[in-house]
Amino acid sequence: MDACGTDDRLIELNRKLRAWLASKNVKHVDIETPGAHTWMVWRRNLTEFSSLLFSAEANHEKMNAIFGRTMKMFLGFAPW
Repeated sequence: MDACGTDDRLIELNRKLRAWLASKNVKHVDIETPGAHTWMVWRRNLTEFSSLLFSAEANHEKMNAIFGRTMKMFLGFAPW
């Protein structure tokens, strides 16, 4: 999941990340909400993320694999 406030100074970097993930066929969820890099934006996005993470339909093994591949692409290794 990639979430960012539309007034956040990191919004363009986040949009580039999303485009890169899409170009690598990495499944991800994009969320842009109004606001800057503030607690209220974080709180709203954390609520959204936790509902995805802890849903009954969540396939945690698959999510771990996707996250691991993403980390490997960025870092050159998966941290676990």
